[in-house]
Amino acid sequence: MHKHKPLWSPGSKEHENTFMHKFMSTVKGGSFKSYSDLWRWSVTEKDEFWGQFSDFSKILFEKKADSIFNSGDHFTNASWFNGSTLSFSENLLQGAEDHIAIIFQSETGLHREITMGALRAQVASLSKIYQELGLKPGDRIAGYLPNLPETIVAMLAANTIGCVWTACSPDFGAQAVIDRIGQVEPRILISTTSYSFKGKIHDRGDEVKKILAAIPSITTLITVNYLDPKPFTHPINQFSFEKIIRTPSEINYQYFEFDHPLYILYSSGTTGKPKAIIHGQGGTLIQHKKEHLLHTNIKPKDRVFYYSTCSWMMWHWLVSSLSCEATVMLWEGSPTFPDNDALWKYAEKQKINVFGTSAAYIGSQKNIGVQPKLTHDLSCMNTILSTGSPLSDESFRYIYEYIKSDLQLSSIAGGTDLISCFALGNPMLPVYSGEIQCIGLGMDVAILDKGKEVGVNQKGELTCRSPFPSRPVGFWNDTDDKRYLASYFDKLPNIWCHGDFAEITNNNGVIIHGRSDATLNKSGIRIGTAEIYRVVEGISEINDSVAVMLEIKGVEMILLFITINPKSTFSDILKNKIKALLRAKASPHHIPDEIYLVSDIPKTANGKVMEIVVRDIIKTGLSDNWTSIANKDVINEYLVIRDLL
Repeated sequence: MHKHKPLWSPGSKEHENTFMHKFMSTVKGGSFKSYSDLWRWSVTEKDEFWGQFSDFSKILFEKKADSIFNSGDHFTNASWFNGSTLSFSENLLQGAEDHIAIIFQSETGLHREITMGALRAQVASLSKIYQELGLKPGDRIAGYLPNLPETIVAMLAANTIGCVWTACSPDFGAQAVIDRIGQVEPRILISTTSYSFKGKIHDRGDEVKKILAAIPSITTLITVNYLDPKPFTHPINQFSFEKIIRTPSEINYQYFEFDHPLYILYSSGTTGKPKAIIHGQGGTLIQHKKEHLLHTNIKPKDRVFYYSTCSWMMWHWLVSSLSCEATVMLWEGSPTFPDNDALWKYAEKQKINVFGTSAAYIGSQKNIGVQPKLTHDLSCMNTILSTGSPLSDESFRYIYEYIKSDLQLSSIAGGTDLISCFALGNPMLPVYSGEIQCIGLGMDVAILDKGKEVGVNQKGELTCRSPFPSRPVGFWNDTDDKRYLASYFDKLPNIWCHGDFAEITNNNGVIIHGRSDATLNKSGIRIGTAEIYRVVEGISEINDSVAVMLEIKGVEMILLFITINPKSTFSDILKNKIKALLRAKASPHHIPDEIYLVSDIPKTANGKVMEIVVRDIIKTGLSDNWTSIANKDVINEYLVIRDLL
């Protein structure tokens, strides 16, 4: 039972001065007395909830129809705001001319601030070029770009005329890019030919040439001059981004239906070949505004940061905060260069209010002993967001003890598939160690086991029982939605199975125990991999880990792979310590049969541990999603271990 005391609770004034409280006080005559009551209404009366929230959040429609929600004959066929038209980019580009819309900082010291007036002007100039090149609504525009203001401009300009934006960051190799954007046949590629990481400039000119050679649909290249080590020569039709934005133009928004395609994102590749997921402009906008205003309490002029790349859905989530008239804070490069505390210095200097990162980053900062509370003035920071993987109890405590004690820590969970969250923060509720604060409004989440809802503090499949606006519009080139349906609805008819192993606590919080397809089944007991990581991460000698289960010579075995700190020694003493702590803090079923030392853990470019890849490589020596591995060099170590088994 989770009966521990909260790590943080909002004061009465903090509680009342939130958009969540204002919204709850406004709807249904202010009759809701608790968040649970508000949530229940939001999932049972979808028309009322989403309709009233669209008014509360002041979403701009060219035309707003009366019909808010039509359930259709299946989850995937539900429709929202039928007959309405809007412009996503218009909603993001509101605000005073002199409002600082974007602040950019690179690890190399480059710094830029862009006003809303300048941002609108750049979007206008680029969208005009798109039109002159003959682009039409629905055409795809692809980016191969670092986390730059130009990336935001390119995306917004695409939406302004109804084109679909898709992107990969330049740390992806050519084949990984081809596997993704090659599927959707973009007309234009916008790219740099270099990027910086940990002080080293990486030339990507050859990678760009490979991409252009492999994707014949690309007929035009727009180059962004960022750290370019040498001129890029290629016979393709080329334009300079810098020259384009120097040509003045008037912004001309075009309006499209609610589900008009906005983005094509790609699944992380942790479970198979990346899926090309289409997200609509209206669903993305209203879902993000709900999460920004109600669940994160983002206010006008707040400075909102998320360490991300343009490949990750959190980049798209971050950019949407422009619609709250917030300032988007960009960091390009390593989060620990030139110093381990680089991001905390950035947060202090730029007075960041909302600081977003990954659980892996928080864990690494804890392990190397960074203590921002003692060294940096973070008085402006009121919220820390964490996602990418479950945040451990140790990381929760580390944040409050060594980063800042008087803030809301929002561990959030959702994914690229819904471009948003199923479970996330709530500025009106307390924070309990190891728990996500609540299920999101409008998200009909339930924890099921064999189709039946489990009780409080019981583990099962994280599911969603009814539609939400940001469900995918579809997958690219997916005839009759076969892959779409197989991805989420194979296990239970007409119920979205998200693929996470989770529980709802007696605090109405959520704990994610890892991917359900990576769940370990020891002696008939299902074990979430995050349960192992929560214990292992608390061991000072250990930096990182991955656990898998597979049959070896007829015996089901749990294998644990770990990386350790440079000053630590891998020995039987450490192995026994790991096993003893897992026995004491988890159960005997959590104890691995074998523990191996490796130099690194296979991860995606977004830092997600690739458990399925490790399992497949140990089992067969192969993996379907090889190109999704960011650190491919480490795979040889796992192949050597495989040969020993």
